[in-house]
Amino acid sequence: MADLALVYHLRRQLGFITRSCEMFDAGHLDEAIRVATAIRVLLHDTRKSVSLLTQLSVRDSLTLISTAVPEPPPELPPGLTKTFGMHIGAIRIGPEGSAHEPQCDQPGRPLPALTWWGEALWVLDASTSVTRKDLVLAAVNKDGGAHVDDPTPAYIRLMEGPFDALVRFSLAEGSPTRTALTSLRQLGFELLRSTTLTALATG
Repeated sequence: MADLALVYHLRRQLGFITRSCEMFDAGHLDEAIRVATAIRVLLHDTRKSVSLLTQLSVRDSLTLISTAVPEPPPELPPGLTKTFGMHIGAIRIGPEGSAHEPQCDQPGRPLPALTWWGEALWVLDASTSVTRKDLVLAAVNKDGGAHVDDPTPAYIRLMEGPFDALVRFSLAEGSPTRTALTSLRQLGFELLRSTTLTALATG
């Protein structure tokens, strides 16, 4: 039986994610950084700290839902698919520009938690990919989740919107995508949709 104190903390972190996702959807996009902080608490092990899922002895056995898409979305014009890689969330492209939005109606596919943590979400070019771990730690350690520091080049590209590099499509002036934050909100959806995780919190 799981330690009740640890289960309480799991329930608490999922509550943080739930409320931050709700606030993101209400227009407070920076709440995505708080989602990242909770995800780090759940999953990130270091020499000095142990993740909550490791303390619960489930990090190596738990399955989490992935909504990452390995193929170009079908609505992309054919000439734009060559530079496009893995992505997460919904990409809308129209005459006024492009937008990246959460997609919270996907069933997803189950992955082992460690595979989920290391799965690429974005392939920015032939030598640059961004995993969930990369994205979460950049948000927490560089963008104010726990520390402020110079962000990584890949994180900067996601904050500015990677679509110029990915699909060679210019953003409409004044409508940045803030893809890093939208991707983090999508990770919150994935965890809240992961029934093995939510069942552990309620059991």
